[in-house]
Amino acid sequence: TYHAVVAFQKVQGLTRDGVAGQATWARLARPFVPAPRYRLATGSLEVDLTRQVVYYIRNGAVQRIVDSSTGSGAWYYSRGRWARAITPTGRFRIYWRYSSGWQPGPLGSMYRPNYFYGGYAVHGYESVPDYPASHGCIRTFIADQPEIYNRINFGESIFVF
Repeated sequence: TYHAVVAFQKVQGLTRDGVAGQATWARLARPFVPAPRYRLATGSLEVDLTRQVVYYIRNGAVQRIVDSSTGSGAWYYSRGRWARAITPTGRFRIYWRYSSGWQPGPLGSMYRPNYFYGGYAVHGYESVPDYPASHGCIRTFIADQPEIYNRINFGESIFVF
């Protein structure tokens, strides 16, 4: 419930506290309803880096909004080199998926990742703060990832903006 409330607050431009307080209830009465930027015949994901949410799009409409956390912009050291924690932007396609639960990796384990560019993936993670905090991947709450995994298929588009 916390992550659903935070996702709603992010889209509505409210304080991101996960509490359904007076401002959140007032906005529920007249919410801003986001429209997809891209309308495809198949399912797709749209990742809004400003709002830190993932939209699941089907039949030209937003079907689901998921709380997320993307690249923090901080420098980090891994595998003998420094890199910047930036989430790549653009149009990509899901090219590989890991279905067996947790996949270990050099920067930590990822739950049911959907890879879209190099080592970048949309994946479940234990920590999904309400601000950019990842190494560049798109983190979602662990409980949301099975639905994302089951709805999106190989080759389907992911737009990151």
